Amino acid sequence: MRGFLAWTGFLVCALGLQTTLLPLVIPEPWRPDLTRLLTLWLALTGVPRGGAALAAVSGLAVDLLSGGPLGFVASLRLLLYGVARPLRGVFFDHQPLWLLPLAAAGPLVEAVGASVLFHFSVPDASIVPDVWGVALRQVPGDVLLVVFVFLALEMATARRARLGVAR
Repeated sequence: MRGFLAWTGFLVCALGLQTTLLPLVIPEPWRPDLTRLLTLWLALTGVPRGGAALAAVSGLAVDLLSGGPLGFVASLRLLLYGVARPLRGVFFDHQPLWLLPLAAAGPLVEAVGASVLFHFSVPDASIVPDVWGVALRQVPGDVLLVVFVFLALEMATARRARLGVAR
């Protein structure tokens, strides 16, 4: 229950920051996506349970607040969760530096998914280069923020203390 409450609180805070504060400080193509980092947390730690459903909920929340097509970001979050989920317990617990390339891969995985979705929904549009441009600009922000997001979630959920993982 503690993990669910912590994650939900972080989701609400992340959505608030993404929609109100970050747009004032960081221009759009460079703005990191905090909900993507929360999805990465779900996939790599399994805290809280029900990660795929929560990843979809975080994407739907982004869709609702951004005014985009309902289900678009949700499908991208499910793709990211599906790609990162097999790595649970392999890298993060004992080799936390692997978070940096995994965070860098997040926007790129979602760019692949968005390119495929755009190809099938609007085949004549030349939006794919724009998607990749935005994804590449988001990589540095995600890499910088993943450490803070994961540390905050580790402290809020006390996951490492329960697992007995060496610090």
